[in-house]
Amino acid sequence: MGCLLLSLAMISVVSCPEQHHGCVKDEEMRSMALVWWMENAAIYTGHSFEDEVLFNHSSGDDCVIDHTNDHSHSHHHHEDGDSHVHEPRPIVENRAIEREGPPTPKRELFQTLYNLLVKKGVVSLEEVRLMCEKMDTAAQKLDGASLVLKAWTDPKFEARLLSNAASAAAEIGINTSNPNAPTVLTVLKNTAAIHNLVVCTLCSCYPSGLLGIAPSWYKSREYRSRAVREPRSVLKEFGVLLPCGTSIRVHDSTADHRYIVLPARPEGTEHWAEEELRSLITRDTMIGVALCSK
Repeated sequence: MGCLLLSLAMISVVSCPEQHHGCVKDEEMRSMALVWWMENAAIYTGHSFEDEVLFNHSSGDDCVIDHTNDHSHSHHHHEDGDSHVHEPRPIVENRAIEREGPPTPKRELFQTLYNLLVKKGVVSLEEVRLMCEKMDTAAQKLDGASLVLKAWTDPKFEARLLSNAASAAAEIGINTSNPNAPTVLTVLKNTAAIHNLVVCTLCSCYPSGLLGIAPSWYKSREYRSRAVREPRSVLKEFGVLLPCGTSIRVHDSTADHRYIVLPARPEGTEHWAEEELRSLITRDTMIGVALCSK
């Protein structure tokens, strides 16, 4: 939503010079100042990725990051004698949200751009409400689960989905692009050797059209940073204990490129009905923080 509002605001400023007066003009100047702040702050985020960014954590414990290297390198692993205590998931999630701290200027920028776009008539309150409603209902429909179910029961469809997600999804009437901006989707298959985990290290880029609105913990700074540095420990906190021989691949979503995980189908479900299989597929299994189990 924020990326869309920023784009619309910049277009409206350029295309509607005759409206630059009064409080609208003040709002525009304020938004420009905030955009300047964000552009300069972004220099230090390390999130200027054009292509897929993959962090490959091989077998063993989590990694120590060498910050002098480029962010696309494979990380060195070590034995750290981790004596991890498993806390209940709600506690872990609430602590991550609490550590967010006070609102940042980005939130102020969002509100300023939102007010500006409504005043200029670029978007209406009803259009925003309908967009939010569409994302809310996406969580109820969970179109991502339909893709997984089809892939589980049709090997040829699975191959097409992994090769070209948008084209394969269109075959069963699903649009993989986000409702508020055009995005590319890549589907990542979990196997016994590879476990995929999705994150957005900058903000909250997420396939909302397929999974609904992103959960609060996904947007938290703790998850965004630790998922890259120590994915094995993060997965433990979600109750996912992977064998040491399983490689963890962390995929960094961007404004243009989103991911969902194709979880492994549990053994012993070969003769299950589609309704039974679908009940195993959840939002979290398609982010990679949970496993499908009977």
